Amino acid sequence: GTEHTGARALVSVIEKVLLHFERKLPSVDITALTVSAGVVEDPAGSLQELLFQHSLQRFSDTFFQSHGIQLHFPPDTLGELWQLALARKLSPEELCRELLADYGHGLRLIEQREFTLSPGVLLKPQETLNQLIKEFYSRRR
Repeated sequence: GTEHTGARALVSVIEKVLLHFERKLPSVDITALTVSAGVVEDPAGSLQELLFQHSLQRFSDTFFQSHGIQLHFPPDTLGELWQLALARKLSPEELCRELLADYGHGLRLIEQREFTLSPGVLLKPQETLNQLIKEFYSRRR
C-alpha cells in the first residue's frame, strides 16, 4: 500500500522491511545487506534467498579450501538445490555436504580443479561421480 512520505513514515517503512533481517541476520556471519526494490517488495523472500546464497557460498568456499576445487552452480542446479533443501529441511550447505561428501576426493582423483554441477549430480550424486571416474580411466587406456 501507499504510505505518507514524511521522515517518520519513511523510518516506519524501512523498519517494517528490515524487521525480518534484524531478527535473523545477527545469528549469521553476513556482513552486508543491499536494500533493493526486490528487498522492499518481498522482504521475507529476499531474506530466504540471501540465507540460501550465503549458505551455498560457505559450502563452496570450504570445499575449495579443503580440496582446491572450484564448484559452479548454474541456475537450473540452484533451482533443484533450493527445492531439495526445502523438501529435506536442510540448509544448502548441509545438503551439499551430505550429497557431495565423496566429491572432493573423487574430483581430485580425476584431476578436476573446477566442476560445474548439473541437476543430475544432486539427484544421483554417487552414480554421477562413479560415471565420471569410469570415463576418466577409460580415456587413459
